[in-house]
Amino acid sequence: MKESGRYGDSNSRMVFLGCIIGAVLHFIACYPGYMTGDSLDQYGQSLTGAYNQWHPPVMAAWWRCLNLISSGPQCMLAFQVVCLWAGMFFLADIVRSSRWWWLAVGLFAFAPFVQNHAGYIVKDAQMALSWFLACMWMLHIAVYKRKPHAVEVVLCTVLLVYGCWIRLNALPGFVPLCFLWAHVFLPGKRRLLQWAAAGVLIGASVLSLKGFNNYVVHSAKAYPELKLFMHDLSGIYIRTGQDVFPASLYDNPQFDTGYIRRRYNPTTFDNIWWNNDGVKILDGDDASLYPVLKQAWLQAVAAHPATYAQMRADGLLYYLRIRNSGDHFYYTIDFIDDNRWGFKVSDNFLRRLWLKGIHLNGAMPWMRPWFWILLNVGLLFGTAKLRNSGYRVVAKAMLWSGLLYFLPLYFLYQADHEFRFTYWNCFVCSLTLLFYIAERLEKPVPSPS
Repeated sequence: MKESGRYGDSNSRMVFLGCIIGAVLHFIACYPGYMTGDSLDQYGQSLTGAYNQWHPPVMAAWWRCLNLISSGPQCMLAFQVVCLWAGMFFLADIVRSSRWWWLAVGLFAFAPFVQNHAGYIVKDAQMALSWFLACMWMLHIAVYKRKPHAVEVVLCTVLLVYGCWIRLNALPGFVPLCFLWAHVFLPGKRRLLQWAAAGVLIGASVLSLKGFNNYVVHSAKAYPELKLFMHDLSGIYIRTGQDVFPASLYDNPQFDTGYIRRRYNPTTFDNIWWNNDGVKILDGDDASLYPVLKQAWLQAVAAHPATYAQMRADGLLYYLRIRNSGDHFYYTIDFIDDNRWGFKVSDNFLRRLWLKGIHLNGAMPWMRPWFWILLNVGLLFGTAKLRNSGYRVVAKAMLWSGLLYFLPLYFLYQADHEFRFTYWNCFVCSLTLLFYIAERLEKPVPSPS
């Protein structure tokens, strides 16, 4: 078992220097940060301070704080780079006596499935990167069995909660990480006390999110569920031939079931919701439409449970890319969408090298969601083989986090065109495999003088 260590030895300083160099190169390669419509929308909210809940207000509010340093995406890119490379420092520092270990961590840091979204400013990447840093920080504490400083407890808690708040479906994946938090920061306590502390953190995080959205940033209520309701209603209508849409939708002269049938895609409703034909498929206030569509959705699912289950299962196969819908698959984002602020990518040698490494792996299995989900499930059965209790408890928590984060997608929107939705699973699985390597390379660490 490892003994309490310090950051001040020569190996730790070398690791720290290597991570600083990696972070600088990474920042230059991705400068000023890649942005799509979602990112640009949140940046706009960060400038005006007028937030809405279609995207997580906490990300836009954090961006507003970073704008005080420098307006634009570059500070948010720096935040993501710091999360990645600070986590790499903690990971690399757990084995201080093997250059092979540092090489393995370096290969992981520059792996195409890590780098492909590390420079993309989006909520999915920030959730994964903030959780990665928190987990590696807690891993360092658990492996060395050292007493954490109060600042470490606070920062790890903030990172975990931020990751939970930044994705609407992050809560299931957040739960196992809260139990890991209680295990690391309440060592030696009774299991019941640790579970109670984890429960308090989960409950406080959920309740405070609503307070933050409504009373701190005063964000406007949004209804992204409407798109899910319409997608499911359209699928049931097309599969069964029964009109399950609420009658009030027909008050809108542009509501056309024939148009829906022609444009329907089992993996997305975006081409109807944000169509290029000028057709406003829904007409009215979202707040008044919400209860009407929700009721129609509940009735349609209750009337056609087998159709709904099959439709969701088919959508999951498309999401995993086991089936191919024909939509273009973005295994990386390396551009900035047109915007009114004039943000453009900064082309340089490092960026071209960065892109070449990613695109060379574009057709490989590890750039597809099915690979990571299957690996996530398989690795859950192997965590007992980890002898080091620190590795074992962190691996188990992360693997359950990855699986629980994925499972609700059966019921949610199953967009199949972006890799970012599986980004956290890449970290979870890769890190577990690295722990197996660490056990075989590490040597006893001498007691600090």
